[in-house]
Amino acid sequence: MLILAVAVTGARLLAVGHGDISRFVVAGRAQVDPSAAPPDLHVFPGGGYDGQFAYRLALAPYDLRVDAHGIVIDSPLRLQRIAYPTLSWLLAAGRSQWVAAALVAVNILALAALGLLGGILARDHGRRPLWGLLLAGFPGFLFSLSRDLTEIVAAVGVVAGLLAWRRHRPTVAGMAFTVAVLARETALLAVVAMAVGHLAAWRRGVSRPCGARVWALPIITFGLWQLVCVWNAHGVPMLAGTGDNIVTPLTGLFPSAVAWFGDVTRHPGAMLPTLLAILALLQFAALGVTAGLAVARLHTTTGPTGPTGPTGTFEMRVGFVLALLLAISLSGFVLRTPASFRQLVDLHVFAAVVLLGTDGRLRIPAAVLAAAWVGTALAMTMVV
Repeated sequence: MLILAVAVTGARLLAVGHGDISRFVVAGRAQVDPSAAPPDLHVFPGGGYDGQFAYRLALAPYDLRVDAHGIVIDSPLRLQRIAYPTLSWLLAAGRSQWVAAALVAVNILALAALGLLGGILARDHGRRPLWGLLLAGFPGFLFSLSRDLTEIVAAVGVVAGLLAWRRHRPTVAGMAFTVAVLARETALLAVVAMAVGHLAAWRRGVSRPCGARVWALPIITFGLWQLVCVWNAHGVPMLAGTGDNIVTPLTGLFPSAVAWFGDVTRHPGAMLPTLLAILALLQFAALGVTAGLAVARLHTTTGPTGPTGPTGTFEMRVGFVLALLLAISLSGFVLRTPASFRQLVDLHVFAAVVLLGTDGRLRIPAAVLAAAWVGTALAMTMVV
């Protein structure tokens, strides 16, 4: 995964980045004042993309003003995703001229870590470690890598937390989950699953080797950070991202799927829009196959056997169901372009964990994911 991540980054840097790593930020003039922003930041016309807010926070994660460093933060939602910018700020040693490169480097290292953790998870279930690529090979991660987004760091936190919990290291697990929820709020699905599992075990009178700190630490930290964001941004970040994004289940998914099919023939002679529409369908098929197979095998999944018996089965089933409910409740606004499939990272992570915990073959989902991954990697050399 490290080799693949470096290869995709290098290809994108040469093909559409023109050797300028700050183009990965995709900063836009609507939110960025070029005269006030760092001079080495390339600013595009238009609105830019979400990575510009990670860049702004990585310049000074302790400065939560809405308008600072020449960049205006458009929503309190951006402030709550502080883990990825903070890691980048640390890697850049606080130097603004290194921040753009640090954002990319953190995602490369995180993707490599996710491959390593996936290999450990696969080995724990008696599979060859190479099957860990099923977890790390989510095509949406390539959009995160290419546009300085938060999903990879969040996924690493979730998987690291799960593995630490299974190894009876509650403090490490709680810290990993804390990083995950501060990278992306949807990682709370994993924390809620842990809390539900702990409560269910307590009601049955079954002791858990890892106590409440596994889920309490990330929940308390997340709540405190929400208060900090409210104080600085005069809005509740957690509520800022629900209005246009969450709808009645399936009412956003079906129209989006119809639109993807329509987009394939809607732009005759225009190669790029047609290719992006095909890519959206390919990513949808890959995620559909992975999630669908996880649903079919959900009742057979097991956790690796520990001193107290199989661990993690119930929690991972709860997490998968919660992620599936969230996925089918996303609006058409969220699911309109291939880049938006990164929003379904939680569903993919839980589906991969479920599948790795079954005895069935994984060649079909692996093949479909590989095709979608290669297609997305190629698209990253054509789309800014």
